[in-house]
Amino acid sequence: MRLLYCLLLVFSLAACQGAESTASSESNAVDANTEEGIVCKKEELQYLIGQPESVLAESNIVASKNLRILRADGFATQDYSENRTNIVIGTDGKISDITCG
Repeated sequence: MRLLYCLLLVFSLAACQGAESTASSESNAVDANTEEGIVCKKEELQYLIGQPESVLAESNIVASKNLRILRADGFATQDYSENRTNIVIGTDGKISDITCG
């Protein structure tokens, strides 16, 4: 029984160490994005509002490293990245909003 308890304790501590390592690497990734000059492109993409979703496939916008395409009736993570551009597709299939985060 003692052996089982000790193993459980060791694995629990190992799991905590892994989570801390992941958090610090995510923090480094955000810093790297800022250093590389990746910024939210909300202002320069405003012309897309009202355009059909297909315009994204026809352009090189989707190739952006820090872009997220969201559906108005869909789900999204709540993590915030000031450098990420969010393009929202409305229920009518047209781009309804462009935000940062």
